[in-house]
Amino acid sequence: MPNITVVIDTGISKEQRFDPVKKVTVLKIGKVNQSSAVQRMGRAGRTTSGTCYRLYAKADFDGFESQKTPEILRVPLEQCMLRLLALGADDPVNFDYVDRPDPEAITRSMDTLMFLGAVQRRGGDAPAGYALTPKLGRLMSCFQLDPRLSKFLILCYERLPNMIYEAVIICAMVANGGHIFYRTGSQENKDEADRKKLRFIEPDSDYMTMLNVFQEWVLMPHEKARRDWCRENFINNKAMNSIQSTARDVLGVFKFFFGADIMPSFGLRNDDVTARLKGLLNECFQQTLAVYSGHPSLGYISLADGSVTRVHAGSSLVHAGCEMPKYIVYNQVDKTVFKCVSIHIKCKYGMFS
Repeated sequence: MPNITVVIDTGISKEQRFDPVKKVTVLKIGKVNQSSAVQRMGRAGRTTSGTCYRLYAKADFDGFESQKTPEILRVPLEQCMLRLLALGADDPVNFDYVDRPDPEAITRSMDTLMFLGAVQRRGGDAPAGYALTPKLGRLMSCFQLDPRLSKFLILCYERLPNMIYEAVIICAMVANGGHIFYRTGSQENKDEADRKKLRFIEPDSDYMTMLNVFQEWVLMPHEKARRDWCRENFINNKAMNSIQSTARDVLGVFKFFFGADIMPSFGLRNDDVTARLKGLLNECFQQTLAVYSGHPSLGYISLADGSVTRVHAGSSLVHAGCEMPKYIVYNQVDKTVFKCVSIHIKCKYGMFS
């Protein structure tokens, strides 16, 4: 951005890290590293003289880590392991990494991939190690997505082909963080944003709520109309464009690897079809199943590790004021203030049996 002459650096940043135990991405607030602090300072005075005000002492700066943690140590390893196996590395545990992840995290990621049906242990006379399953694993490795989303796309393509474009958009939204609503300005503006959001809400699922938004956004005749529509409805237009770009990439994968030329159009979505779509999502995300604790101040108990999480205040479930379902599945935990589940799908435990 040009003409920036003043930068105020709080020394704080939000960073996503993957929790291999909970099998979710966790958003945490923490201290910046020295390299990032220097980069922030450089944003002032690029085109003219500028000043950077740091809201921390030099002793704090000296205590920061020198560099950002390598990405492979911060992100879910399942996709990385899937790609390694697709490239012929049959022993990811002993692979020669530049920045070696925690062996336990590697093992957990392989367990997740085996649970999803993407990976199997080598048997017979073959050397010890892992291999992609002949059909599902090889197809999942084609997508640059969380393997749970990749499996969801493949299952939808096979079992619910008339809803495949909806599945593509859902995956694109999750891949882009799922943050499309915003509340800024005065309290009056925030109240208006809440009212605008109500007409998109589908209480059973944040995924379906976001899908409702995209279906209306994409009908706008041109970019200016989309920007105006987003401003009116308190929607992040930049996020919507990123979602559409990711969706195009996924459609390209279907065309190249599957020979499927999927049209970017939505099918007829009735209650039965929507329930089946949610069922496929639940099937792929069942490792992040949580059960209601019985009290709204406690929220949900993760069946993965017993931790307690609340549903995010921006979730459709909370926004619509509905009764808390007994079970939900989720894909992200926000730790910026307290633990809270940011995306959910209401489900019945029996559907996993």
